[in-house]
Amino acid sequence: MKLYLDTSVYGGCFDEGMEASLELMEWIAANESVKVYYSDVLTDEFDMAPKFIQDRLYSVLNGIKNRSVLGLSDRSQLLALEYIALGIVTKKDMSDAQHIAIASLNRIDYILSWNYKHMVGREAMFIEASKKLGVHATKIIQPHNFLQKYGKK
Repeated sequence: MKLYLDTSVYGGCFDEGMEASLELMEWIAANESVKVYYSDVLTDEFDMAPKFIQDRLYSVLNGIKNRSVLGLSDRSQLLALEYIALGIVTKKDMSDAQHIAIASLNRIDYILSWNYKHMVGREAMFIEASKKLGVHATKIIQPHNFLQKYGKK
């Protein structure tokens, strides 16, 4: 299974009420068939945080053994702009569109995110647009819902 974790999932490891992020990391560590992908968009977001937060976020990322980085290609940037042109998100939410474009073009099974407003809550719109544009339709789900489906009940 191929997973893409957005920035909110890593940050959730340190936030009250988002304990499912830690449970997800444990589940990933216990499942060798799972590969986690991230992008330079994610690391750019990490790098905008204060140093002590960056250190925490990178420690979680680096703790994932089976991980691989994906670059923001010209094609993924164009797909992100298509999502914006279709009105799914605004230009202000470019990084959200980029995360989804990168995951879709790399045929990732699931994007995990706590961002309901711009990502999880718009999953149907992203899937419909991806299908119309002829790219893989990556599912978008919150960590606790993913764990209910695949991990701890």
